Parts: sequence; C-alpha cells; structure tokens
Amino acid sequence: MQNQFHAPNNQYPAQTGNQGYSAPNYQEAPSNELNNYIKVNDAKIRVMQNQISTLKNDFQSSTTKQSNELKSKLMATNNKIDQSQNKIENMFTSLINHLAPPSTLGGLPGKTVVNPKGELKAITTGSGKAIDGPPGPIPPPFILQQDYQGYKLLRKYEKILDPSQRRRFEKK
Repeated sequence: MQNQFHAPNNQYPAQTGNQGYSAPNYQEAPSNELNNYIKVNDAKIRVMQNQISTLKNDFQSSTTKQSNELKSKLMATNNKIDQSQNKIENMFTSLINHLAPPSTLGGLPGKTVVNPKGELKAITTGSGKAIDGPPGPIPPPFILQQDYQGYKLLRKYEKILDPSQRRRFEKK
C-alpha cells in the first residue's frame, strides 16, 4: 500500500461551536424595580415636555409682545415725522407768503408810506437811523426778475401754495 492521503469520508459530522448548549429563553415579566424605573423616567419625560411647551409659549408671547411694542413705537415715530413734515410745509408756505410780491405792482409788503412826488430823499431804518437816498431818480422796479424768481419758487413749492398764491407767480 502506498502512502496516500485521503480526505475523510465524513465519518464525523462537522461541528460548529458547541451545539449541546442553548441559552435559556426566559420570558418572565419585568421586575418591580424595572417597572418603577420606567414609571419614574416617564414622569420625568412628561415634566420636561411640559417645561418645553411652557418655554415655547412664553417665547411666542414675549415675541408677540415685543413685536406689538415695536409696531406702536414705529407708528408713533411715523406720526412725529408726519407732524414735522406738516410744520415744514407750513413754514415754507409762510415764507412764500412773506416773499410773494404784493398784488399791486410797485408796492412793498407791510406798512408803506406813500411818496406822492416819487422822490427819494432819505431812508429811515426800523431802528430810526436815517440814510441819505440815491443821488438820481428812483429806478423802476425790475418786475421780470421778481416774476422769474417767484416763478422758480412756485415750481419748487407749488404743492403747498393755494391757488391764489399760484396766480401771483404765473408767467405773464
């Protein structure tokens, strides 16, 4: 007989691990200790959920309150701006009325003293100081320049002028 190597003829079945032992399958009810632990944790979770809900509601109400306060402050500021704008428009109207040429040509706004001869000999200022007049005749008023300046003012502030004031500045 020759020295040959032959594979075993499966005389012994292959074994994988220890087949003789199986872990016991305990299907017992959880112990009282485990039940108590679960109940305590469930209670803690509910408390945390309530705290989260409370914080969420507090945050929402605080945000809403701050938003409403901000809106009211913005509205108050807007009203102040509108009032300031109205004051400025009134000031411009007053300024234009003050600078507007009188309805009669050649007159001055305010109280004037009539000079029937048309001669200028002296000017008395508001403080009472007398100033000698010009050496020659009084030049006629330069109406076109007044009208042109008034027309420019009209274009700039025409929104705040009433119709009677606009007629004063219209081109002739």
